[in-house]
Amino acid sequence: MGVGELKSEESSVASSETRAYDSEFRLDPLTERWVLIAEGRNERPSDFETDGVERGAREPCERDADYQCAFCPGNEGLTTPTTAAVIPRDSCANGDYPSDYVVASGGDACGVQGPSWRARAFENKYPAFRLSERGADALDFSEPRRRFRSGELSPSERFFQKIDAVGRHEVVADTNRHLRGWGEMTALEVGLAFRLLQSRLRDFRASGRFAHAFFFKNVGVGAGASQPHSHCQIVASPLTPDDVHFQLERVALYEKNRRAVGETDSFWDALLRAELADGRRVVAAMEEFVLYCPYASRFPIQMEICPRSDEPFEDYDSNKLDALARTARNAVLALQRAYEKQVPTATAPLDYNVVMTNAPYRVNSDFEEAARVFRPRLTILPSLVKKAGYEHGSGIDINPISPETAASRLRKFWGNV
Repeated sequence: MGVGELKSEESSVASSETRAYDSEFRLDPLTERWVLIAEGRNERPSDFETDGVERGAREPCERDADYQCAFCPGNEGLTTPTTAAVIPRDSCANGDYPSDYVVASGGDACGVQGPSWRARAFENKYPAFRLSERGADALDFSEPRRRFRSGELSPSERFFQKIDAVGRHEVVADTNRHLRGWGEMTALEVGLAFRLLQSRLRDFRASGRFAHAFFFKNVGVGAGASQPHSHCQIVASPLTPDDVHFQLERVALYEKNRRAVGETDSFWDALLRAELADGRRVVAAMEEFVLYCPYASRFPIQMEICPRSDEPFEDYDSNKLDALARTARNAVLALQRAYEKQVPTATAPLDYNVVMTNAPYRVNSDFEEAARVFRPRLTILPSLVKKAGYEHGSGIDINPISPETAASRLRKFWGNV
């Protein structure tokens, strides 16, 4: 699905029958935090067993006669229509290299069925929000917050501020095999999945409809997944999330201050230089990327993949994209093996999240330069601890494993992935 299809779908959704619920962002007047109210998400079915054991996580789902995986080949009718898919080139039925495949979108992808596709994108059946003719009234959440602080609003308006949550929410089944996650997939499979993720984000950027888009991956019920088949999700919105906008502000401030004192390194160059010089938190340093455990990691064995250049993810060439896919897969493999070594009595595989932090597509003029140098990163978050009273009461996360210890453990397995 390209730019034209996105805009035509926007019109068709807007003219269709109104849903019984609408997603909306609501502002907490005390903390100034935004929450997303999305009742439709509550209707999601789960393909996990009630005892928490993953159905078919390691075995082909066809061995279970009572179970049909919506993300497996042949079951495309159980999802919304395909918007894009990775398929073999005409001369290659089962290629060995990424160049043997092509991303088909729009009408070319809608008829893709069965094992011919290697990765497939489609709209989430239970989305956090949908396309609509209704647009957001700002590029980010700062304007509603400004109105809240200014006293322009009546008391009732100050206490009950909201913004319609509109956008696009897609699923990417990142392999046609019924596998759990990137750690069980081949390097080729992960590379093809990244080709499709990049293609979808390029379309969202080119449409001009969205201010920001990113992808994330939930693996295992403990990480919030409702399906055991390996998949990612992509969210595109006309609003830039608060966390991303705050990071943008910090980068803009850093760029301003470093020029004032004559420093040459940008924020990311200075950060990577400092981490590489220290070395204790670095898991692996490659030509294009650095994998490390952040100094102030919020979660145990948290990892981040940071590029060495400012290029947007959407503009990576095929070699750089494949290098990122390999790094992400190998990071997950090292994490899984470190976990299995540390917890040999574990009865279930490790659950984890992967979250992309992406640069906004549209920003206010004050942040245009910061957006150009804002580097896309992948953060890998193992589901090893849950927030408890202290975290909820203070807003400060407790991490029981230092990033130095985590990196030391991971380095032992990195060379064997």
